Amino acid sequence: MIARGPEGSWTAVLGALGLLAGATASAAASAPSWSISPPGRDALVVGDTVEVAVPADLSPAQLASIAVEIDQIDVTAITRIGGGKIVYAPPQPLSLGAHDLRVVEYAANGEIIPRGDWKFTETPRDKPAAGTRGWTVKGSVGVTASERIAESNLSQPAPPRFTINGTFDLKAARTMAEWSAEATLKGLYGTDNGTSAVGGQAVLPAQMQLALRHGKDNLIVGDQTIPFDNLAIGGLSRRGISGHLAVAPLDADATVFSVRDSSLAGFYGGLGIGDSSDIVSGGVLQAHPIPGLAKALTLQAGAVTGTSPGGLSTVVPYPGGNGSFPPGVPAGGVTAVQSGSGSAWFVAANSEIPATGLKLNAQFASSSFDFPASSGEAATHADDNAYGYGLNFSHALTDRWAFTATGTYQQIGTFFTSLANPTLAPDRRSTTGTATVSGDGLTVAASDGVTEDNTDHNPALATVRSLPRSLSLTYAPTLPIAVTSWLGTPSLNASRQDARTHDVELPGGAQPTDSDVVNGTVTLNFAYPHLSWQIGVTDGDFRDYTSQQDNTHSIGPTFGLNLTLGGSGFLALNLQLLDTHDLTQDTHTLDHNYSLTGGDSFWDNRLSAQLSVSVNHNTQQIIPGSIPPQLVGSDVVLKTASAQLTWHAIPATKHRGGLDVGLASSWNDSSGLNTSALTTQGFAALATRGFQGFLTLSTRWPLEMGDP
Repeated sequence: MIARGPEGSWTAVLGALGLLAGATASAAASAPSWSISPPGRDALVVGDTVEVAVPADLSPAQLASIAVEIDQIDVTAITRIGGGKIVYAPPQPLSLGAHDLRVVEYAANGEIIPRGDWKFTETPRDKPAAGTRGWTVKGSVGVTASERIAESNLSQPAPPRFTINGTFDLKAARTMAEWSAEATLKGLYGTDNGTSAVGGQAVLPAQMQLALRHGKDNLIVGDQTIPFDNLAIGGLSRRGISGHLAVAPLDADATVFSVRDSSLAGFYGGLGIGDSSDIVSGGVLQAHPIPGLAKALTLQAGAVTGTSPGGLSTVVPYPGGNGSFPPGVPAGGVTAVQSGSGSAWFVAANSEIPATGLKLNAQFASSSFDFPASSGEAATHADDNAYGYGLNFSHALTDRWAFTATGTYQQIGTFFTSLANPTLAPDRRSTTGTATVSGDGLTVAASDGVTEDNTDHNPALATVRSLPRSLSLTYAPTLPIAVTSWLGTPSLNASRQDARTHDVELPGGAQPTDSDVVNGTVTLNFAYPHLSWQIGVTDGDFRDYTSQQDNTHSIGPTFGLNLTLGGSGFLALNLQLLDTHDLTQDTHTLDHNYSLTGGDSFWDNRLSAQLSVSVNHNTQQIIPGSIPPQLVGSDVVLKTASAQLTWHAIPATKHRGGLDVGLASSWNDSSGLNTSALTTQGFAALATRGFQGFLTLSTRWPLEMGDP
């Protein structure tokens, strides 16, 4: 969904609709600066990928700002965008019948520019011909054996000298007339080297799922994402069971589910059903009551109930690089889980006004929750509500210029809690407005808003208000080739964010809040056929007008270089410096991050080499993309280097696996890490320091049986 927000007064919305009606009359007749190009056919076979074309010359920034919806559900996270096309491979085959793909482009602040729609139909696969079996099994299995042949100054306990690690994927399908059944299993396996095994398990499925489908109806058991985004249900990607049933009257459908509240790793918890102390169950009914205009009005209603255990939940995603050396670093996180039991229900309405660029959204939710006793506080039962509304307006000003605007209001009650939407922060009231104008390579976006504690003006509680504002500009001018041949194709990105926070109400004896955070960035990019480089600067100020914290000013340059060598070689260099000046103490802290990576292939691609060096010195208790801040100290220095030389001794074919022989080495030194916590939380490999050299053997074999 593009805009979501609670239910509120429709009078103001209808008034705004009247004011905008004249401006939107010509929207349908004007085309945006670029649009998608659907394929020539409008029918796809169930299980096929969904693919549309986009201009091949879109910049990386534009590609990163594209969002894709299938039947009003955002699927961008599992869609490949690049190389002149958008490719969506559904993790669960789409149901038979009509579907709608919609592509939009987000400006820097989240504004939306429509880039095209494509309506297509999912058709059943042809009935198996005589002699076919109606089933298929496809997949692959890969393994890497590694022996440490050299070492120096390794920290103890040292990792195992010999390890075997690999990945596997398997998909089995059976079709019977209008019925289909599928089983999917993906994961990794190996010896416990500190990253591959969790809880002593050597085999770790990253995904396991069983699915039974009949037309638009389905039953799914295992890993899945519940496809809703509202105040009661949102961001629910768990392991469990769900069912979907299409209802002909009013073009309606119903979805029911029962999934684990906490994330599961490995085979722990099985398929995610059967633990009543850690489960969330619910259902949603959705209808399109206006015949022939499905998007003109969409009504939703649903309810959930669940129980969640207390404490911290350690989430350790499966490392993507464990099938090769060096193994991938787990991008885990430690998050707090709201313990207790409760229920919630919601109603929502969405409308895309026909022949206009206006979309309206309203929703209301209510929850009832039993908070357990903690820290000397007695157990509490609380009921509370959440609601909001929003609108989104898009209008093509000319054939190359477009305007979009959004407005949302949301009020989340102090005790509103829904275990099916764990990302929704309670006790908040917020209003936001955004606007974007784009065309001829220029995009200007601005946003403003107000967020404050929803304490209902209780004089015994502090009420804090935040005023976030942002302004961004992106410009990619079209210049003559005589200029770009030496200057490169330039583009400019500039942004400024300002967040002022202060008390609205402050009870006696409470600590006051009054601060301002300002951040700005400017980046220049220059692109050549085989080279691109960028240079920029970041600047930030923090002011605490209560003198509780030191005032600071931060400034630092950034530099990046990417070079392609021939058809397969590459070299990338990134530098980032940040000088933080404590204005109160008159001291300076310098954070610096350097990284260099390169690689190439030789001997008709039979031999490949790669080198990676990085130094990260961070004093902010965060190592981006590596480990959760709870596991590091206040001043962390990481130095890593790795090199790998691989001989593709036996090239792989479609029906036979190959063999790679490699020499690999790694060196790392670190300080400031909480090594005992790293080991306890499953990140033991990150606590290892010293030099290691390896001899590796790798192979991957395909698996294919059944119908072609």
